Amino acid sequence: EQNCTSNSMTVKWHDNSTAQNYTVKAASASGVNSTCESTNSSCSFLDLSCGQLYSFTVMGYSNVCTSDVSPPIKSYTGKEFDFSKHNFCVESEFYYKPCAPVNLTVLYNVSTAQVMWAGAKDGGSFSVAAVNNKVQTVTCNSTNTHCSLVGLECSQIYNITVMVADPSSSLKCEPLSATVSWQQTGFALGYVAYVDSKGGHQTSCVSSNTTSCSISGLMCGTVYSVWVKALGKQHNSSDSSVISLTSGPCQPVIASVQAPCQSDEVQISWNNTDGAVNYLVRTAGNRGYMKTHNTTQSFLSATLPCGQEFNVTVQGQGSVCDSTPSSPAFFKTGNYSFPILITYGSLDSIDMPSDGAETYIAIATGVDSHTHQCLTNTTSCTWTDLHCGEEYTVVVRAKTVNCSSLIPSTPVEFSPCPPSNVSAQMTCQSSNMTVYWDAIRDADHFLVSLTSVNGTIQLCNTTTTTCFISNATCGETFTIQVTSVRASRQVSTCFLFKFFSSPCQPKGVNGHIDCVSNSAWITWDAALGANNYTVSAVGSGISTTNCTSITDTRCEVKDLACGVSFNFTVTASNTRCDSQPSAPFSLETGIYDPKFPCPPQNVSVNASCQTHSAVISWNQSPVAESYQVVATGANGHKHMCNTSSTSCSLTELHCDEQYTVSMTASHENCTSKPSQNATLNTGMY
Repeated sequence: EQNCTSNSMTVKWHDNSTAQNYTVKAASASGVNSTCESTNSSCSFLDLSCGQLYSFTVMGYSNVCTSDVSPPIKSYTGKEFDFSKHNFCVESEFYYKPCAPVNLTVLYNVSTAQVMWAGAKDGGSFSVAAVNNKVQTVTCNSTNTHCSLVGLECSQIYNITVMVADPSSSLKCEPLSATVSWQQTGFALGYVAYVDSKGGHQTSCVSSNTTSCSISGLMCGTVYSVWVKALGKQHNSSDSSVISLTSGPCQPVIASVQAPCQSDEVQISWNNTDGAVNYLVRTAGNRGYMKTHNTTQSFLSATLPCGQEFNVTVQGQGSVCDSTPSSPAFFKTGNYSFPILITYGSLDSIDMPSDGAETYIAIATGVDSHTHQCLTNTTSCTWTDLHCGEEYTVVVRAKTVNCSSLIPSTPVEFSPCPPSNVSAQMTCQSSNMTVYWDAIRDADHFLVSLTSVNGTIQLCNTTTTTCFISNATCGETFTIQVTSVRASRQVSTCFLFKFFSSPCQPKGVNGHIDCVSNSAWITWDAALGANNYTVSAVGSGISTTNCTSITDTRCEVKDLACGVSFNFTVTASNTRCDSQPSAPFSLETGIYDPKFPCPPQNVSVNASCQTHSAVISWNQSPVAESYQVVATGANGHKHMCNTSSTSCSLTELHCDEQYTVSMTASHENCTSKPSQNATLNTGMY
């Protein structure tokens, strides 16, 4: 029993042994020890130090012997220990009360007092109160060894007290709830405990006459900040120090399970759940196979027995609680080995009759001496994990209670293994395809088939390790299957892989010319199997101009020469091949169309300094009906002239200024691009 006021501790026990005297030892973690002697079932310590972790030992002895020391029993103070059955000592370990703050100092200055003290060992948060029975009590909280009391009234005498006031919390896993506890503070009428997460989830609980309260409805996998506020008659205390509480992890959700038919390795993945330190992945097969895997990742690659139906669950483990297991996912592992069934009929034998046999043990031994056993009460046995492409010797023992008989061994040939290292190569321009694979031991021949949206085609029945496919349909995604065959028995699982053929040739090419920019807009129909397209424009005596479109079925070929006839073709591409170019589509720019005049060429400038004028001349632009000349000065002012001839005069030009001269040709509603700029310099007066 602990007396927090007087620093005393009384240790009690049941006096049911033959001991006449007892020695009680109190050892602290800091090395400060104390001893108490007693002739009855209790002993009191009067000089314990505050804030210490004590280990108490009780030992009984008589005039003849002393009790043995038992393994330590750890407990908190106040627990009684029974000596009625054994004569041994008992050890109890607990934390003694925190030390009270000491060396209190108060500095006062105009309604504010700075309170300072020496830190109490193991005291993390402090509550300070200034009490006067005539006026309002003023409080403050601090995690340091000083605190400011604000709002003190003048000409009053206050009693200042400092108390240790740290909150604590404990988590209940199911359902998600927590209990918050704290030390009592002076003058408090009640308390409010607050729980807040960074994500904005807040809740609280209120206690009127106790130093704890419970909070429910916590969110899974969430780190909460916890603090307590004391409620006063007129004013409340400031917040206590903040502690951290992590709730149990959230329930995982299995995202995918991949069990390839040609492998006994299963890939299981799930979402990362908040609050989970690691995950328990439990797999259970329909034939009794069970295994629990432990991982810190959100995926697992596990080797499981083939040919079984499995269910799998994932459970997150936190630092305190475990999550609810995920909903189960169901899958079946592939039959990597073809099951073999051996039937022996009545098993009659002249030398060793087996009539009346109760059980049979069948043992299959491979050429590398590995074995497989089967126990059955019928006359047949099935293995699902034999090695492919291997010969086994099978023996069967018929057993009764007292004896067993041996049935002669039987050689059994198993189906060949699936092909390995299967690949395919495409000849793009001819749409021919060749499939390759590695030779398999004991395979008589191989079957190759090709499956698309149009169905399955048997392509090759060959004893070699290649298969040639001509004129593969463009724009298709094929599934290629290669099967090993021996003695007319096909292996149950074959090698499958996806393959993309070359894209189809684009059709429906069309387009038009932009009369202003001399750009061509080319459109076409989408081609099967295409990831992107390239448009090529080839003109007479003009180098090729291209544009590329990734997903769209149109493209702008820019900056085409004026007055040239172009042939446009479209080529489709994917990661494997380019298609044949489309049929060419022709468009003409500039001179070949009376609506599209070309920009004027060979612009010349003849300036007259005396008259502040200039004559601008150029070559005739085909199909142009009129021209406009614009001279732009350095400060932005402009001089213009319009004409239907190949020269034009600009007047009233500013002296001693440089102009930029450009012009356009027009026909009906179309205007050409501006000509190349010319420079005009005027003279001085």
